[in-house]
Amino acid sequence: MALTAWQALVSNAKVQKGQKVLIHAASGGVGHIAVQIAKHLGATVVGTSSAKNRDFVLGLGADGHIDHNGYDWGAHPREFDFVLDTIGGENIDRSLEVTKEGGTIISIPTGLNEEVTARAAGKGVKGYFILVESNGGDMEQIASFLEQGILRPHIFKTYGFDQVQEAHQQQETGRTVGKIVVRP
Repeated sequence: MALTAWQALVSNAKVQKGQKVLIHAASGGVGHIAVQIAKHLGATVVGTSSAKNRDFVLGLGADGHIDHNGYDWGAHPREFDFVLDTIGGENIDRSLEVTKEGGTIISIPTGLNEEVTARAAGKGVKGYFILVESNGGDMEQIASFLEQGILRPHIFKTYGFDQVQEAHQQQETGRTVGKIVVRP
């Protein structure tokens, strides 16, 4: 989760101070860490989630919140320099509606197919998919942020190995706030 967020924001998008960033599913495993990283980098951060997770997202440091249920994305201005899409599917189209010309969209779960990449380019937006790669330097930086309290991971629930099926079912609900841990 932290490595995915780090590589999307720092290694690939190179988010900088003063940029406006949108994190979809900001209360989820990757999203809640991405909000904290983007904020630490000096970005203005807006996170999406359900209304019930609004306070959680704002408590992570987000400057704004969008309730994804019934939101009129077409009426939103194209204001974001960077959008992290941790949902995929139709959400990529929503992301294109709000990313300003010259901005970047990175999609994590489904990737961007050639059609979406072409539509993004037609709007003057860079759109692409990343795969996380093991990187010791990135992990050291994340560990340092954890030690300093810059990153505060939220554990939704801890399951034992004998509860892996239950943990998987919880994850599939799409209603997990933070991360699930499975341990012996």
